[in-house]
Parts: sequence; structure tokens; C-alpha cells
Amino acid sequence: MSVNQPISNQRCRAQDPAKCRVHGALTPEILNRQLDNIDKNFRPTIGLDLDGVTFQYEDGLRQDQMKKTGLPAEHYPLAKDYSTVKSGWPFKTEDEFRKAHAEAVDDGLYENLKLIPGAAAALQRLAADGYKIVVITSRFIRPGQHAEVVRQTTRSLDLAGIPYNEISFTSNKPGIVADVYIDDAPYNIDALRAAGRKVVPYGQEYNKDYEGRVVDWTEAEAEIRRLAPLPK
Repeated sequence: MSVNQPISNQRCRAQDPAKCRVHGALTPEILNRQLDNIDKNFRPTIGLDLDGVTFQYEDGLRQDQMKKTGLPAEHYPLAKDYSTVKSGWPFKTEDEFRKAHAEAVDDGLYENLKLIPGAAAALQRLAADGYKIVVITSRFIRPGQHAEVVRQTTRSLDLAGIPYNEISFTSNKPGIVADVYIDDAPYNIDALRAAGRKVVPYGQEYNKDYEGRVVDWTEAEAEIRRLAPLPK
């Protein structure tokens, strides 16, 4: 070790503080006290997805389309692929899907989505125990709707009793740092894991092959606590 290299906090705690190297007026006692306070105030951060994890987006869009087209439910089968087009919905292209989605948003789609059972209660427990919840969602699809999407999203979160500390509207989920993420979209799970992040895949038909997948919020809460435990 060079003369100017600071000793690690762990070694400083293990040794006689008087023998620890210090810089300026920062004594080992002050350093250790500051680090102890950081440890006590540490809050694991949850990167929370909304559609398919917290809210029932697929069913909400299905109900919207059935009402507008008059087609029965069998024309909107359970999505076995993340793409509704590939899942057999009556959209010929992804552009048709995006147009239908945007029209549904104009009609209040995000305000009318039902909660996935158990989500609110589990997130309230996690927040009460000290977890920081950051909503990360890529709901911006059509330019010109952003303000309305934000309004509907924040209003629905408040009405549903979903606690959160921050919210980010982005498709770059690895760009938002969290200790554990929960998501259903295969491309998001892949991107987060490629970046070395801890991810809980929330179970949907289109992500059945993913390791660590959970099927409800009881399992999700337990896995979140396991992967990002609170400080003791």
C-alpha cells in the first residue's frame, strides 16, 4: 500500500482507529460514523414497471377494442407473444396497433386500467418498510400525447394507492439505476440482465421461459426482498 492510499472502511473498523491513515481533518472516527449513518439510511430501490406488472394493460386494451369494434373476446386472445399482432389480435401491422393504442389513450385508457391483484398492498408494505419505489414506464408512444399520458398515469397511481418516490417515462430502463427491477417485457428483462441488474420477471404468457419468474404479487414481494434486502 502506498503512503497516500486511503485504507478501506472495513479495515479501518477492524484495526485500531489511531493507526488508520487519514487525509486532512477527516479522522477515522468521523469517517466511520458517517459511513454508519449512510448504512442506516440506505433504502433499496425498486424499479417498478406498470403495464403487465402493476396494471392489467392487455385486458384494458382488449375491453376498449371490443367496445369499439363490436368483435367478441375470441378475436383478442391471451397474448402469447409480447406483440399483439403476433398474438393474433386483428391488427395487420404494429402501426395499426399503435394507432388503436393511441386512440384508447385519448379515451382514458390508463385511467381505467384495473390493478393486478395484490400489487397495491405489496407495494404499500414495501414502502412502509423503507423501500424506495421508482416507477419506470415507456408509455410514450405517440407524440402529442405525452402530457395526457403523464396526467392519466399519475392520477391512476394516486387513485390506486400505489406509493412511489419518483417516476421516469423512458424505454431505456437500464439508464435508471435501481437495486432490483420488476418487469414483464422480454426485451426489458434481457436489457437489464445484460447490464448486470437484478430483475424479477412478472409472469405473463409471453415470458414463461425466464428464470426467476413470479406468478403473483405474493411471490414478487418475496423475491424483491430476497434480491434487495433491507439493511439490518
